[in-house]
Amino acid sequence: MSADQMIERTGIVRLTRAAANPIAIAPDSSTLTEQAVLGAILLDGAALERLKLGVVHFATEEHRYIFQVMLDCREAGDAIDFVSVSQRLTDAGRADLVAYVALLAENSAGSANIERYAAVVLERAQRRDLAALGADLVERANSPAVDISDLRREIGTRLQAIGAGREAWPALNIAKLAEREPQRPRHIVPDWFPAGEVTLLAGHGGAGKSGVALYLGACIALGASWCGIATERRRVVYVSAEDGADVLHWRLARICAHLQVALADLAGHLELLDVSHQDAELMLEPGRGDEPILTARYDSLRERLTDATVLILDGASDLYGGNEIVRRHVRRYVRALRRLIGPEGAVLLLAHVDKAAARNGAESDRYSGSTAWHNSVRARWSLAADGEALALTLAKANHAKAGAEIRMRWDAEARLYVADQAPTEGGIVGAIRERQEREGVLVAMRACAAAGVIVPAALQGPRTAYNVLSARPELPDSLRSGPQAGRRFRARLEELRQIHAVIEREIRRSNRHSTLALVLADRGNAPHAPHSQN
Repeated sequence: MSADQMIERTGIVRLTRAAANPIAIAPDSSTLTEQAVLGAILLDGAALERLKLGVVHFATEEHRYIFQVMLDCREAGDAIDFVSVSQRLTDAGRADLVAYVALLAENSAGSANIERYAAVVLERAQRRDLAALGADLVERANSPAVDISDLRREIGTRLQAIGAGREAWPALNIAKLAEREPQRPRHIVPDWFPAGEVTLLAGHGGAGKSGVALYLGACIALGASWCGIATERRRVVYVSAEDGADVLHWRLARICAHLQVALADLAGHLELLDVSHQDAELMLEPGRGDEPILTARYDSLRERLTDATVLILDGASDLYGGNEIVRRHVRRYVRALRRLIGPEGAVLLLAHVDKAAARNGAESDRYSGSTAWHNSVRARWSLAADGEALALTLAKANHAKAGAEIRMRWDAEARLYVADQAPTEGGIVGAIRERQEREGVLVAMRACAAAGVIVPAALQGPRTAYNVLSARPELPDSLRSGPQAGRRFRARLEELRQIHAVIEREIRRSNRHSTLALVLADRGNAPHAPHSQN
């Protein structure tokens, strides 16, 4: 079949972006919906990973063949675009489909609603399967030669297979994977900001999230160091739904002055979008169906972005119009944000924690709404106030070691928060820091033993191990001050107890009352209690 014949048979219809909502256009043709899916993949190859579709779900033989070629590109590690797909078609002797594939890409409305289109394709495939099952059931049920019990069991099995969706979970080809070296996950900011993912920056209102995020955006746009950490340069789009143009201008001018660059140097590299006085939700609650709906704002934002763009969204409460307590909707929103960027880009989403989490600092994972905000992202930063300082903690990192921390202080001259010290890193640097902290605990305990001071085994109450040891100058500063100090101290102490470097021992005070104390295992004896203690 020639390309012209193929086009005439399928009847490609141009889909405009204004009619890109699958509910709005409600195509009656399976062919039209399949074209929308294939065309979107050609424009956004990464979208293929998010689809629960298999080859068998496509109605036409040509569409099944093109989709299989796309799967082959993915397994080979090739780009899933017009060039790669058309080359494979030509090599396979199907050059007649190349012109058709070109029109699929040209007529595509984009990938914003590809999952909705894919759901329609899957539903229609299931309807075809059910129709075929019904026809087969009528014929076999009327045949005396068919055992009715066997037929009932077969019907149940086939219905279950249809409900699950055949080939809905594509398997990776291990043999093909073994033929190439695995690629280490990329980071735009090492360990902190993974490429191709959504990162959540969480903190209570007024903690300084917007200033920290804009400072990060300026550094990435310039390719400058951020808080002592190197960054990979990217184009940055900062969407502000909270602060207006005047505030953004003031903050960015102070950041540029601190970085000793001209504000004009950011032109073409950093784009600021002020939507603080507009209804800027990217997703709304479901209409007639039960799934949230992406808005025209989402489509407009997608057109501004390239695959390598860093997108900073301030903040979640203004840009998400769905139900925050419905986990499934929150997950869909985070996935929709991930679709806005390619494997070289990244999204930073600013979100509020609730009041209880604000009181508890970075140790709490509670947000405004569902915990799915935490579970759906691949990295999470926690920003907590500590007096006049801030502590930015890498609370979750799927592609690195969590626990790194950046201390920030208010610079009165710059009028912004700047790094107070070199960041504490995960990985090797983090392991070194933890070892030094364990050694510091042992040194502080030796000093207490030498002074005859009992270190209580209690971790709660008016006088704890932390109360006693944090008063010793030998204890590292990272275990004595800051919102994470107590948590880090308890972690180091538990590690020492696990290796039996520190043990519990019952001792008798001078008043003849017994108490449990922490002692060093290598000293053999507990310290004598001074007569002044009660």
